[in-house]
Amino acid sequence: MIHSHGRVLLQSDGVLNDQSHLLSRLDTGDDHHIWILYPSERLFDDFLEADEYPPGSEELTETERRDIDYRIHKAFALIDEFSKIWANEIRCVIGTIAVLPTCLGRTQRHFNCRTPYCGVIFVNAFGMNETQIAEAILHESIHQLLWQGWELHPEFQVSAEHADIQSPVTGNVRSVQVMSHAMLIYTATIELLTHTIRTNEYLDYAGELRSRVVALKRGIRVLNAQLSNLINMDAALEILLDNATPERVVQYVYGLQAVK
Repeated sequence: MIHSHGRVLLQSDGVLNDQSHLLSRLDTGDDHHIWILYPSERLFDDFLEADEYPPGSEELTETERRDIDYRIHKAFALIDEFSKIWANEIRCVIGTIAVLPTCLGRTQRHFNCRTPYCGVIFVNAFGMNETQIAEAILHESIHQLLWQGWELHPEFQVSAEHADIQSPVTGNVRSVQVMSHAMLIYTATIELLTHTIRTNEYLDYAGELRSRVVALKRGIRVLNAQLSNLINMDAALEILLDNATPERVVQYVYGLQAVK
């Protein structure tokens, strides 16, 4: 599968088939855009595992695509309203949002493939409101920003040799590298959700967002204690927890120094 300049080519039995109808353009302002790539059978079967992107995934109907298009546009508008800086950073690091097949239901919400598939994030929009989609885009964009930064400056990368850590929010076991990203992601997400609650007086799921903010704040405290035993990040955290802007993201990444 190759996509650039609005074209998608799917290779099958040595033949390239044009699948450009799977693309939708998300105009993000300032003459920038991000491609939305909709699911299709065998689209990523040479790259992703079957449980991540089932090989028999059916294409969405036009009605389903319009609905998801609308919610992704609303999600990006929410990020842009929340923080112009974050919106601009996402424009720089993300070129494609690949929508996960609806057959996954809510079992897989979002992920990225680090630098082997640079600039692409996978988002499950099935049954998700615009705030959940905005959180997913922000979450995976921060991961991509950090992986890309560490690829360019490997001398600042947190060693992958450290022990794994169980996420205090999801319960998943992840590497210290990934969980050092999570400190930033939690902080930025809290700010996004708090802004959404504050600026939408009649939001019918505001209670759910408040509960998530409480869980994320609790997660930051627990994760801080976990990481402090492995990484010297006092100075970085002082910068980070003040306000998670992209500039502080870079300072945070480059401020991490392994001590064990």
